[in-house]
Amino acid sequence: MPSFAQFASLPLELQREVWQAVLDEPPEPSVHVFRFEDATSGDPASVTVDIEYNALMHVCHESRSMARKQLTFRCVNGGACFGPYRAFHLELDAIYVSARDWVAFFCAEFFVSWTEPPANLRHLALDARVLGSSLGIRRFIECLSTLSGLQTVSVVFSEEGWVPRDHVPTGALQYQLVDCAQGDSVWHAPRGRVKRQDMDPWEITKLFREDITNSFHQEIAGTGIPGWEDAPYDRNTGEFLFDIVPKRIVPKLEGRRHGFDDEASLLSSIIGGLRGLMPSYS
Repeated sequence: MPSFAQFASLPLELQREVWQAVLDEPPEPSVHVFRFEDATSGDPASVTVDIEYNALMHVCHESRSMARKQLTFRCVNGGACFGPYRAFHLELDAIYVSARDWVAFFCAEFFVSWTEPPANLRHLALDARVLGSSLGIRRFIECLSTLSGLQTVSVVFSEEGWVPRDHVPTGALQYQLVDCAQGDSVWHAPRGRVKRQDMDPWEITKLFREDITNSFHQEIAGTGIPGWEDAPYDRNTGEFLFDIVPKRIVPKLEGRRHGFDDEASLLSSIIGGLRGLMPSYS
């Protein structure tokens, strides 16, 4: 690393502490694409997500050895190893549910099969068409007492006819949620209409929130919702405790090759590790 040659002159013990600080950095959020085929074996505890090679794999032999001991790699019979991966984290990662799969997801029997409490799930992403139907909204609010820890519900707008779930079985693509910027438009049908047009995703999301809130109040006033007291809902304000935001779901950058982070990224990671250790040596 010509731009940070002085790092090599640090005592090995201090270098190792810096490397450990880099390894301890929180992982980036990922997305699990749920499919109705998973309803019998879709326990998030069994889900894994691919991660990028840590920058320490390219510093020196010592750092590479340290990283390999703490990362888990996909391997096949014969010893060949592929990229590293980690377990799915309910409190960090998101589950994306498409318009084809929501019936299987919003099912009490499915949630019972989870190893961890579904209340630990913080981020749920729903295809916009799920919340565009009254039945989809009803099934969603009926499960809120189970998904009581939700903090974010992403309304996902994707291209017509393009469903990420169809690419998942190949294992070739990983996905991420990206923000809809102010001024963006999406191809969507206004409330109560079939014909689609360019619309503001933030306005659509605002309408969805109104629909969900109104349906929730109507259900409580009518037949009632079992366990609704556990839902992420503030009875004093009459508002839900989770944000509803517009998102797009896209494949992760295909041009970024595993194991070939540029020097700037590597340098940033090491400097971050040094800063993390500064309080210990002040």
